[in-house]
Amino acid sequence: MDSTDTILEYRFRMRPHQFEFGIEKEYAIFGEKDNKIGYLLVVESLLDILWNQLKEDTQELRIWNLMYENGWRIEPEYSHCLVEVVSPPFILDEWSKLTNGFFYIEKWLHDATKELSSMLKFKNVSCTSDYSVRTDLFFSSIGEHIIQFRDILLDSNDKNWLLGDIKTIPSCFKNAKTELLYAGFSSTHVTVHLPDNQLTNSKDINTELLAEYYWYLLRLARQVECEGCYTHAFLQNGENIIKPDITVSIRDALVYWGDPFSYQLLENVNQSLYWSSQELLEKFYEIFKQEPTALFKTNDFDAYTCRPKIIDEIMLFELRCFHSAINLSQLKYFVEDASQFVKGKVGR
Repeated sequence: MDSTDTILEYRFRMRPHQFEFGIEKEYAIFGEKDNKIGYLLVVESLLDILWNQLKEDTQELRIWNLMYENGWRIEPEYSHCLVEVVSPPFILDEWSKLTNGFFYIEKWLHDATKELSSMLKFKNVSCTSDYSVRTDLFFSSIGEHIIQFRDILLDSNDKNWLLGDIKTIPSCFKNAKTELLYAGFSSTHVTVHLPDNQLTNSKDINTELLAEYYWYLLRLARQVECEGCYTHAFLQNGENIIKPDITVSIRDALVYWGDPFSYQLLENVNQSLYWSSQELLEKFYEIFKQEPTALFKTNDFDAYTCRPKIIDEIMLFELRCFHSAINLSQLKYFVEDASQFVKGKVGR
């Protein structure tokens, strides 16, 4: 790992004239009780411990304060068992700064989890990104089974984004409490944007290029995701081991059921290789009912594919289709290839 000063020498900012990327990674908290493994609804306690531990270490607190100023965030995600870590935007030459940031934060999460474990009556307490969907069992801090979706969420009014038709439940979830699965669902997201000087054509945003880039990113992301090996089992009721289908991970099985449009889009995305520039733009419009311009509105789009969004009149693409366990070295290949499109080295 680089020296402490290396991570502190940049400043949080967007650089519209350069290719940039940022990574959001989600971690789930688990514990074991009575030989059953479940999600622990203790994220607030975990982060309270983390902040208190940092306050007791001047050097570590200095590191975090500078990271925070530069755009890093550690927050609860949408449920009481998930932690979200968000990086600021980086350029490719700053890859080591990104890995340093995750090194520190994962260390702090580990240390806080260790202290939290000593306060709870659970075995094998962990905070990890290894499992995108691990079980349908949720524990309160005192070991109660929590069975209502709204009681697991930070905001009880949030929508269940991965709830499909009961008639099409995958075999690995046949006897599971499927209405709870989204509450423990974790992913890795990568957001990228092209240099703005690549996007203009007679003073107008080049909508065809942005549409082409959208489909290019989806193909690339699906390729990287499928090259990973995510074969962890699903633990029905925290104990019954259900292995995934040999052709689909547990994460893919949940997306297949709860968001079939996204699953089919990703499975068939290579068809876009044979579309013309106009067809790529038309297919983009079919999904979002609008073209990729500076006026683009996200419109509450939460599918697990790619979400375009506008910040400071720059179109960013948030790839939401990665397993939470994907490692940073795999993501480095993704962002490098994503940047090569800018240089014109990689065609459709």
